[in-house]
Amino acid sequence: MEYLLAILVWLGIFAPGQQITSSQYDQALQSNAAIIQQVMSDSLSSQQAVAAFGESTKIIVIDPLSR
Repeated sequence: MEYLLAILVWLGIFAPGQQITSSQYDQALQSNAAIIQQVMSDSLSSQQAVAAFGESTKIIVIDPLSR
């Protein structure tokens, strides 16, 4: 999950510090599946996304069922 969040943040789908629900996360994955797959298959882009995400980017995914 963290790897996919890193890609979504790197692509600008989600902003650092943002809170999202698990359904928003799932929807973003579905809507951007092609570009996510492209980034995952390119090792340089993938490394850049993970490195950028590791630089204090925090996104909180809230499962509405856990509340």
